[in-house]
Amino acid sequence: MKPVFRSISLALFLLLFSLLAGCGGGSSGEESVYAGTWFGPTSHGGTVTFTVENGWVTSFQITDDGASIWIQQPTALEGDSFEAHNSEDGSAVGAPGATATGLFSDTTHCTGTYTLTQDSQQWMGTYTATKQ
Repeated sequence: MKPVFRSISLALFLLLFSLLAGCGGGSSGEESVYAGTWFGPTSHGGTVTFTVENGWVTSFQITDDGASIWIQQPTALEGDSFEAHNSEDGSAVGAPGATATGLFSDTTHCTGTYTLTQDSQQWMGTYTATKQ
């Protein structure tokens, strides 16, 4: 390989490597502003509580009239939102279990939806949470 092409190849490799290194999961500066405990009411008079740590929702619980959702699997934040799943057979979609979404409108407010399917019943609702 000629020296010019070798230099260009090396430069392109280093550029690609530096771009990929910045695309990892976990906490970014933007996601870290959401870190903390969140609490608020649901649309059915219950409560929602969840914790954000290092760019992950590490605990999510809703207690509502007739339903209780507790999602234990950590879920990565995707910018200013998340979608968490918990199901009886371990799959995310189409199985009995729970799904919760959240959208952070700013660093202290989050709104979202939740669905719990158990046996042949389904509970659905919304929530508004504030950072404590």
